[in-house]
Amino acid sequence: MQKQYTAVYRKLGRWYVAEVPEVPGAFSQGRTLREARSNIKEALTLMLEAEQDFPESDVEGKIVLREKVKVSGKR
Repeated sequence: MQKQYTAVYRKLGRWYVAEVPEVPGAFSQGRTLREARSNIKEALTLMLEAEQDFPESDVEGKIVLREKVKVSGKR
């Protein structure tokens, strides 16, 4: 199943910095926008694959609680 995320790109000096706000920690960069796009897709794919392994490998036989947390969008 394919999921869709929003990538945000910023030009900082000679680099493009990319992030996916829906996935904390999903950051990458590239010298060109094309490279930044490719790199963020790879980073996001690797993070999501690693996340799938977490429940089975790290919590087997342990009590684990998961819950949704709501926060205000104001800072």
